Amino acid sequence: MLPFILLFLFAILEYGRYVMTRNQLENAVREAARVASARTNDLTTADITLIVTNYMNLYNVQISSPVVSVFKADPVTKTPLDANDASTTIAGAPFNNAKFGQGVCVQVTGTYYTIFGGIALNPQTSVKIGASFPVQVYSVMYSEGN
Repeated sequence: MLPFILLFLFAILEYGRYVMTRNQLENAVREAARVASARTNDLTTADITLIVTNYMNLYNVQISSPVVSVFKADPVTKTPLDANDASTTIAGAPFNNAKFGQGVCVQVTGTYYTIFGGIALNPQTSVKIGASFPVQVYSVMYSEGN
């Protein structure tokens, strides 16, 4: 019975750690989106990325290889929009082009690694279930500038 109880306990701990990490990441993205939507005229993408990075470092958010994207987006579908409000790529949708009332999106993608390294499917191979998985968090707010 002890192995099953320990497995259940570790699963609860790992899930709690994941929820805490995701919550901290959502707070970082929401704070950066708030600043980006209010200051579209005087901040750059690097400034907004720095806000997210500083927040993640302050709270020791455990996401590997985070990629921060800041772009003008449709608030409903989160589709990146160019200066003419046509669909485009994230690189072609700078958030500084967002007019008053249009969406500004801050998105972070990365990889979450579990503490316990997952469950081995086959002892002869290194394939594991749950060792890591992708995480994507975003926040869209309406622009207050331009």
